[in-house]
Amino acid sequence: MSSEPSCDIIVVDDEPDTLRLAQKILEMENFTVKTAVNGEDALQLIKKRGVIPRLMLLDIMMPKSDGWTVLETLKKDEKYKKIKIVLFTVKAFTKDIDRAKALGADGYITKPFSGDKLIENIRERLKS
Repeated sequence: MSSEPSCDIIVVDDEPDTLRLAQKILEMENFTVKTAVNGEDALQLIKKRGVIPRLMLLDIMMPKSDGWTVLETLKKDEKYKKIKIVLFTVKAFTKDIDRAKALGADGYITKPFSGDKLIENIRERLKS
């Protein structure tokens, strides 16, 4: 099985409007972007199809494997733990932010989001 080329960013969100908006903003900044509509699709994109992003923008509340599961799965796997994972969610509680840090998330963006803040956050993560 041939693997697809890697990309800069995988955006994972079950809300079509959010997915399209984030993809458009990122592509306008010349990032190559792939999308997934749930955690299961995101893991298949990476593990089965060989798409290894530099960064994943990951919603938490989704069907078929939530963001917590994806985050934990990738950060525990030696092959994928270097992928920068930024959680992208409406969940703004301190307990969620603390959980994200404990599981190895590289960043946390709350929705609704501004395009400028999104780009700034992603560029900062990709520098390190």
